[in-house]
Amino acid sequence: MSAQTLALGVDFTRTYSGSEEVESGFTLGSRAQDDAGNVYVFIRAQGAISAYDVIEMDSGYDCPPLSGAGVATFVAQTAIADNYYGWVLAQG
Repeated sequence: MSAQTLALGVDFTRTYSGSEEVESGFTLGSRAQDDAGNVYVFIRAQGAISAYDVIEMDSGYDCPPLSGAGVATFVAQTAIADNYYGWVLAQG
């Protein structure tokens, strides 16, 4: 699955249920940049994530609890419920 880069205007604080994720048009791994140059990645939470948690992502863009086995580490900017989708800070 390849990641797509999105234009400005994305609400990085919004989260999506499974059906809303499909309707949003975002795909797991999508990247978007805000006006300040911060880069975000669209993920699925595997377990509830609190705002500002450091999380890791596996190769399928799922974010399980921090274990040290992930392929990338990000910082959640908003809370994301278990099995919901949302944006996490990748760079910035």
